[in-house]
Amino acid sequence: MKTTLAKQKKEESVGVIHVYSYKLLNEHIRFLYPKLKPLEKSIKHSMMPIPFEVYVSSMVFFSLIAGICGGIIGIIVSQFVSIQPVIIEYLLPPIAGMVLMLMTFGILQIIPIARVK
Repeated sequence: MKTTLAKQKKEESVGVIHVYSYKLLNEHIRFLYPKLKPLEKSIKHSMMPIPFEVYVSSMVFFSLIAGICGGIIGIIVSQFVSIQPVIIEYLLPPIAGMVLMLMTFGILQIIPIARVK
């Protein structure tokens, strides 16, 4: 009983969405952990109450959501705005999705570094 309460309290302090993203994506993004080692140091120095693996999972999860939203925004814009040449109209949704996804991932990488300073 105590372990369940402690686990639930820890999940609440980190955030349910962060824990969900970790459970959903952890197995798929393990290859990113060694590439983002400097981020682990920044998270520890900024005293953020979230483990490194959970933070990276959240970064990927939020970036995917931002990419999907960017693609939807690109589709809406390409439907209502006449863009010439036509190829740009077709390329706008995936480009908008990629740009928004990369921006989100980059900003989430900068947050711990900014909190340290």
